[in-house]
Amino acid sequence: MAYIPTIWEDGDIITAERLNHLEQGVKNEQQGPPGPQGAPGKDGKDGKDGAAGATGPTGATGPTGATGAAGPAGPQGAPGRGVPAGGAAGQLLAKATAADYDTAWVDPPQGGGGTAPGVSSFGGRTGAVTPQVGDYTPAMVGAVPTGRKVNNRALSADITLTAADVGAVTAEQLNTAIQSAVLDSWEGSY
Repeated sequence: MAYIPTIWEDGDIITAERLNHLEQGVKNEQQGPPGPQGAPGKDGKDGKDGAAGATGPTGATGPTGATGAAGPAGPQGAPGRGVPAGGAAGQLLAKATAADYDTAWVDPPQGGGGTAPGVSSFGGRTGAVTPQVGDYTPAMVGAVPTGRKVNNRALSADITLTAADVGAVTAEQLNTAIQSAVLDSWEGSY
């Protein structure tokens, strides 16, 4: 509250109330003009950490790192489906049932010697007729003509194809690709 001075006139009576009003005004006005700037004080203690800010946007993907060293070989896997073990020389692999992969080794069928009538004539030949070159065409027996080629190799004899011949990868290339894929999937997971 601002001090309102008393205007004194001759003959005014000085009372305790008026003197107390004067004292209170002096007390309120004890502040002098501002002094010069003081030296900086010591830093105060750090305040409490504020709340975490919002997550920023994801940065760009960095470059792919160098391929690491190959890991140790894994354990032997379970056997896959395929040709069953066993079988003797001359036996054939045949379906045992209509189910997939249900096969068994069997002896080849035996012909002749029975009471069933055989071929009595063929191509002008009679009696015990045996096949001769030219009796059958590849199309008649479902065979591939010997003039046909696979990867520029004639089918007149057994042929061997490499992985490269048929656009496949070698076992070594497959292992390298698998190791690379496994290592890539581990990148950044530790």
